[in-house]
Amino acid sequence: CSGTTRSTILHENSPDEPRDNGRNGIRPRGGAAPEFITLTMGGNGVGILNLVATCIYSLNPFGQDCAQVIGGGHKELEKPALAANAKKMIQTFLDKGRETSVGDNFARFRVR
Repeated sequence: CSGTTRSTILHENSPDEPRDNGRNGIRPRGGAAPEFITLTMGGNGVGILNLVATCIYSLNPFGQDCAQVIGGGHKELEKPALAANAKKMIQTFLDKGRETSVGDNFARFRVR
């Protein structure tokens, strides 16, 4: 969800606690023992909405040209905090998934 932070996902939108937080509606339950989840992250941090508005729709909301927006996104991608937060998020969801009856069969898949 646009604007969702790591903290919100970890503490409000975890897969075993679906509830309406007043913004995003009720999250669907994956059942008692989900086998997998999907997770995308980082778009807000790298300014994906600004990139789309500037580079695709030419709206230029922040007075930058497309090259500046892309350069800013690259700078954000290079920050160690993005990778550290991603690893923490993945591990948290692995731990939560493995607490179910699926146990160690709840695994991550890596695309190389």
